[in-house]
Parts: sequence; structure tokens; C-alpha cells
Amino acid sequence: MIRCNGTVAFLFLLVLAYSAAQVMGVVSRAHTSNYHGLTRRVMEYVRSKRRDGPFTVVDVGGSANLWSAPLLEDGAVVDFMRPDQSAANPKAMPASAVFFKADFGTNEGWGAVLDRVAKVGKFNFSICSNTLEDIPMDPAVLLRRLAQISHEGVVSVPSHHLELSRQADTWMCFGRDLSVRPSRGFFHHRWIFYMKLGKLRGLPKLPLVEADEALDQALKGNLISSGHLMKCGAWARNPAALLNVWWSGELQAQVVSIVNSSSWGAVSLYRQGLLKNDVNAMLQDKERCWGLDVAAAERCCGPQERLKMYSCWEDNWTFERCC
Repeated sequence: MIRCNGTVAFLFLLVLAYSAAQVMGVVSRAHTSNYHGLTRRVMEYVRSKRRDGPFTVVDVGGSANLWSAPLLEDGAVVDFMRPDQSAANPKAMPASAVFFKADFGTNEGWGAVLDRVAKVGKFNFSICSNTLEDIPMDPAVLLRRLAQISHEGVVSVPSHHLELSRQADTWMCFGRDLSVRPSRGFFHHRWIFYMKLGKLRGLPKLPLVEADEALDQALKGNLISSGHLMKCGAWARNPAALLNVWWSGELQAQVVSIVNSSSWGAVSLYRQGLLKNDVNAMLQDKERCWGLDVAAAERCCGPQERLKMYSCWEDNWTFERCC
């Protein structure tokens, strides 16, 4: 169950409006990956489950780039627009797939999906990829819905490292006005997500994120700061670009909106969450073993692990594959 436990000290500093997604249970596992690593892992998992029988998939928010289309036979897409209406990458759904129109930030439009679930049962698996961070209102609404319409799934969001970087947005590479300082992450994103104590947590991406230079500490010595893995959209190949949370029946998540807070209280909350969390600890631990330094990797993992290490960099979906 998602609980609203905040540190007592913070409660004295600010008033928090907690929107806790009431999804029964716990996170199965979480890891970082690049974009291709996520899609490959999902494809592998769904196809392996289908060897044992029917395994239905619903993609929630995937219309802009429906990479899951090969998995959607007898499945569905839930979004505010159809996949074939995408301006960037229009794709057709399989003929047997159903489209449901819904508003992710509110409860409007979910009736048809819930009716389908009431009649034939939940989908076996849900995909929610690069969607939560875009929701202008309350992403907790969508987090609640995922467990209501599916038995298990994966939630993928930009890692907080990517969202704090000033090198991610591709507009920097094409005709950028050099008088404009690059913003953190992607200018249209509304939320920053991270993992702490095994729980997916979301903070609103407020202007103070741009102003607080102390948050740059999250990028020091980190995979996301590797220059060649960040230039002009190369972030999609960075093994620390996405945070992927796999859940089964149970998902813990917490979305925090800050209202009427003191400025220092808000700054403290962001620093505690974005500088001290599960993903930072995981990356620091693994990077000591498999950085870009091949010699160091061989000393840690042994020469026989060299090819596996390179495979991780090119197509990473879990650190355990590396060292």
C-alpha cells in the first residue's frame, strides 16, 4: 500500500499535499536502462509469458511512439489520442487491439476501460512508458488506474539524473539561441521521479529545480554526465537515462505536491530526495566496477566479462548483467 510517510522535520518546514496512489503492494524490482534496453526487455518478457498461453497487454500513454504495437494483439491502448494520429511517429494498432480515450490527470474517460475489465477481467500486463512525467495535473490518478486494469506491468520514467542534466533536450543541438541557458531535463516535463526505500516517488518540477545548483551534485561522477552519451539526443543510449519499475499486483508510489511551503523547506525536500536515494547508491556502487575504463572493469569482473560489459553499455536493462 502506498503510504504518505514524510520526515517529521519536513512537516514543520512545509505543508505537503500528498496524493498517494492507493495501489496495493510493493515494487517488484527497479533498474535503470537506455531506451532500447527497456523496449527489448519488455518484448522478451511478454513473449516468454506467451509461451505458456494468452497474455494480454495494454499500453497506457504510448500513442506518441507505439513501440509496443507487436505485443498488442487482443490488447489495448489507453491515451488521449489514437496512435495513428501521432505527429512524430504515427503507427497502426493491431486489428484486434482496442483504443480507449482517457484523461490521465483526472478520472474522466476511464469508464470504458473499467467496464471492459469488469466484464472480461484485467489485462495481464501494462506498459506505461515516458508518460507520468508529462501529466500536468496529478500522476497519482494514473498510478492508481494501472493496478485497477492490469495484474502486473512496468512503469518507465526519465531518471532524476536525466531530468537534472542540462544536456538532455535536443533543442540545444538545432538552432538554439545561445543567449538562453539550457534548462534541466526536458522543458515540457512536469514531474521528476526517483526511488527511495523501495518506493517510486514523484516531485513537481518547480522553478527552484532550475535555481538550486546544489542539485548538480547528483550528476558528478555519474553515467549521465558522460559527454558522448548525452550530446544531441544521445541520452537515449545512456544506461542511466530511464528508471524502470516492474511491479506485479502491487506497486508503491508517492506523488508529492508542495503548497504554502517555506522556500527552505522545499529546497530541503528536493535535496533529500534527489541527492540521497536508491538509484544514486546503486549507480555509485556499480560504476566502481564497470565504468568506461576497460582495464578497471577487467580488474573487477575479469577478462571474460569484457564483452558482457560492452553489451551492457549498448543495451542495458539490468546492472546484474554487467558485473
